[in-house]
Amino acid sequence: MGYLGKKITPDVQEGLDKIYLAQLQLLSAIIAVYFLLLTTTHALYLEPNLRLPVGGSSLLACIVTTVIHCMVRFGKLPARYSHWAFVPVAVLSTISVFMHIVLSQDEMQMTHAFIIIVVFSIVSLSPLLYSVALAVATSAFLLALYIIPNENDVHLVFTLLIIVGTSSLGFMMKFRTIYKSVILVHANRDKAESLAAASQQMKEQIAKVQKANVAKDQFIANITHELRTPLTGTMGMLELLDHTDLDKQQSFLVETAQKSSNYLLNVVNDMIALGSIDAGKLILAEERVDL
Repeated sequence: MGYLGKKITPDVQEGLDKIYLAQLQLLSAIIAVYFLLLTTTHALYLEPNLRLPVGGSSLLACIVTTVIHCMVRFGKLPARYSHWAFVPVAVLSTISVFMHIVLSQDEMQMTHAFIIIVVFSIVSLSPLLYSVALAVATSAFLLALYIIPNENDVHLVFTLLIIVGTSSLGFMMKFRTIYKSVILVHANRDKAESLAAASQQMKEQIAKVQKANVAKDQFIANITHELRTPLTGTMGMLELLDHTDLDKQQSFLVETAQKSSNYLLNVVNDMIALGSIDAGKLILAEERVDL
């Protein structure tokens, strides 16, 4: 099945099936009531020789439509088969109407043929089944005109053309609207799934970054502790050495070592402060050695 030269994808077809199944319960109820009233009218007002064939076909159409309604109501009709439920109703309604026309030889009954052609565009949502039903009903109408020649043939044929055109236009507009709505729903669903996938990926990336930050903070804390402990000992030993009897050259060497130690301690303190900033707590180093 295609639409405007484009193949209907399985997911879009599934959406169309579900929409039609949702509509079918109400449509079948309305059609069943229509045929019930039609059967009652036939039983009360038709000539005795017409009651059985015409009234019987109307009653059979009412029964079949009622069965379809019950199947939809109790979930016994799968969505993928919902379009085919239209077929027996279309066949029986066509037989009932044109049997009445031919047997009664009453051209006024042609109006019922016009009605079912319009109803086909309302009831069906399958381009293929609608086209077949329309072709069968139109052919039966023309055959009835051939069997019952009358002076209004030209007028009835002209009316038929208008009814067929109106029915086809109505069906195409309805189908196009529903088709585009299904496409839009699927497009929005795909976008929502893509956004959800992107959001999940972002959450995973954020989690990885947070985990890396925790590892970095832990590394900085460990390395600064490992550096500061022996550095403190070294600076203490240099301080003690500076208070011993040293000649001028030795004092210069000790002073140079103390300055280098102070620079290194400031670097360690800066690393500690950076770790505090990353943790959201701006903590300045309490001890910064003045050079």
